[in-house]
Amino acid sequence: MKNVHRSSTFIDKIETSLRRGKATVYLKDGNIYSYSNVSRRAILNLFINQNLSLGFWFNKNCSNSDRAILNNQSFETPWLNETQLADFLEPSEEELRDIELEQLEERHAYNQELIDELNEEYATANAW
Repeated sequence: MKNVHRSSTFIDKIETSLRRGKATVYLKDGNIYSYSNVSRRAILNLFINQNLSLGFWFNKNCSNSDRAILNNQSFETPWLNETQLADFLEPSEEELRDIELEQLEERHAYNQELIDELNEEYATANAW
């Protein structure tokens, strides 16, 4: 990956991989966007033209491109609300245990219902 640092009011830096056609854009507000299938010609142009605006390059070749694919979007801004943050964070160990426990309880409840139904059928069949 090659880093490109230039003066920009919007973008902190852009990391690119010419061989893989990938670009990771770090915005000054803390957001990070990773793209694949970025034009290799555009990546070369970014290195060759030192006067090229990083924001212009990002908008044209990543965010507004029909070709580039957004692979990952990370929000690290302080004004991100808890709901948005929860969408991007993985569950903690405790949350994973709670989820597994809920699944076990659901399976147990289902099995108990099945056992009760079978007992009723058996009792009814033996009553005749």
